Amino acid sequence: MNNRFFFTLVLVVFVLGWSSCKKDDPEQSWAIDFGDCIETTSSNALEVVTLNLENFRLSSSHDYNVTIRIPYIASLLGQLDADIVALQEIGSEYVAQRLADEIPGWEAVFTPSSSGDQSLAYLYKTSEVDLYEEETEALYKDDYYAFPRPPFKIKIHHKGTGIEVYLINNHLKAFGDYANEERRRDASEKLQNYIDSYLADEAVIVLGDYNDYISENYYSDNVFWNFVSDEVHYRFADMNIAMGDEEYWSYPGSSYYSHLDHILMTNELFDLHQSTTTIRPSYCYSNYLNMVSDHRPVMAVFK
Repeated sequence: MNNRFFFTLVLVVFVLGWSSCKKDDPEQSWAIDFGDCIETTSSNALEVVTLNLENFRLSSSHDYNVTIRIPYIASLLGQLDADIVALQEIGSEYVAQRLADEIPGWEAVFTPSSSGDQSLAYLYKTSEVDLYEEETEALYKDDYYAFPRPPFKIKIHHKGTGIEVYLINNHLKAFGDYANEERRRDASEKLQNYIDSYLADEAVIVLGDYNDYISENYYSDNVFWNFVSDEVHYRFADMNIAMGDEEYWSYPGSSYYSHLDHILMTNELFDLHQSTTTIRPSYCYSNYLNMVSDHRPVMAVFK
């Protein structure tokens, strides 16, 4: 074999092999491979996710909690590769941005009305999503009874589909006693009143940790009955999940499954809604509940 040809061939093989395994290649550097737990969706679609990250914050003395968990959370979100993710239980703008920095091409936007360690944020893919910064707003900031975490509203333009949509991120009051159920009912009715009053002709997605079921059939049982019963204007994109097998519910973090993380859409999006799924990452990573969250991501696709 010609020595020059042989040297060139070896050099090419070396360069190609090195470039395909570079440590900073985002497809090769994830801490965990979640690929088998993520369904492939159309590239020409708007993918919206909600995920409660369970106390994603700095501790009182050091940042062990965030530092240790970030590679695992970034692995999940980076491979899920949605267009925008609504996050709950975010401790600060700093930790939200640290997470975004670990996922190439993503940016964070933190609520303008912090709720301490229980704050709200979004991550979005800058190549797919334009953020209307002037529409960024925290709602009901002085209504702690209904909203211990003020709803976080943004408006985005999705480049691939042309969809323009308002998103309202929520983390409603927890616990199942009557008093807290009434707080969630009050929040639900106020959210509907806000949308009907100010965004009546707009596409709106209300998503997050609702801390309650949507599947009960009566007003007395279902604190979100105002939305469920108004089938002309509103629809829960995840109702089939809520009515289905508990194996696909979003909260496996207790002794029993619950479906608490919901994606509500207005009628401007009914015909564009393609699917809604619960991602089940623990089937790819057995320590998911400790290193990522006690909630699972719920993703809606619009095309």
